[in-house]
Amino acid sequence: MRIIQFLMPILLLKSYTAQSQSCSCCNGNSGNVSFNYASNGVGELKKGQLQAELLTEQRVFKSLTADETESALNSYGLVTNTKNLVAAIGKFSIGLSNRFSLSLIAPYVFMHGKMYNSTAEKTEELNTKSFADISILSSFSLYTNCTSQLTCILIGGVELPTARKGINTNGLIVGSGSFDPIIGASIKKVFYKTTFKANVGYKYTTTGYEGIDFGNSFNYSISALYSLTKRSIDSVAMLKRKPMLNTIFTFSGESIAEQYKENILLHNTGSYRVYVGAGLSLLTNKRCSFYSMVDLPVLQKQNGIQNFTAFKIKAGVSYLLN
Repeated sequence: MRIIQFLMPILLLKSYTAQSQSCSCCNGNSGNVSFNYASNGVGELKKGQLQAELLTEQRVFKSLTADETESALNSYGLVTNTKNLVAAIGKFSIGLSNRFSLSLIAPYVFMHGKMYNSTAEKTEELNTKSFADISILSSFSLYTNCTSQLTCILIGGVELPTARKGINTNGLIVGSGSFDPIIGASIKKVFYKTTFKANVGYKYTTTGYEGIDFGNSFNYSISALYSLTKRSIDSVAMLKRKPMLNTIFTFSGESIAEQYKENILLHNTGSYRVYVGAGLSLLTNKRCSFYSMVDLPVLQKQNGIQNFTAFKIKAGVSYLLN
């Protein structure tokens, strides 16, 4: 067993690798964590404002077939059949100016599955409980026009090698083990009662853990948030903190590159997935917002033998402290 790599957004939320066999887990890089739906409608942070968020994502996987398991055991002697993964992400943000904010993102990972070892001829329960790599991200409001209600934001930061070994994981580590830069961008446009957002995020893996290049990750999403209340999201009602209920529709994709160790390709790594999702968000009159979503895969391409994603469930809460 080599590593379980976490993120998100995001996400976070990267890929899971066992020897040469791998399954992609919670998607994307930590940069996309900043583009969450719990904050939609609350608005970008102003100078001195503080915001706390808790985001969760559960990903349920399709089990490997008997033929896939046997094929992987014959080829590699070891195969992991992942059942589900839950990522809980804590995020704390502060507005350093009216255009610049800083965020600290700390994910915690729960994973359950089974590991089959043909050499030892045994099946082993695989349970992971561990903090993943912490990320520090900055958000810069590049363009804001109140008249056209158009906002453009740039994201930049770094994922830190802070992960530790999980509990009962046979030495698995939830993180890349290196300082990995993150970049991203977000564009938001409001049309009366509908808010459209387009987000992209990219994480570049540098040295990796034990000489392994865990593969760069790229993700994107296009979403529409429609207010079910009488007023638009960015109206005067928002300033007065009136409760608002919104529907969310998304189209998103995640891509994780193949992995290498000392320039040798690790089989059964690398994937590309596309999802459609729908959900609800609620903004209360106490600067607090909630959201929940379900994502279903419409396209999954992956190299070799890996667990396909069955569905994803996401939920979050955001609170503006001042």
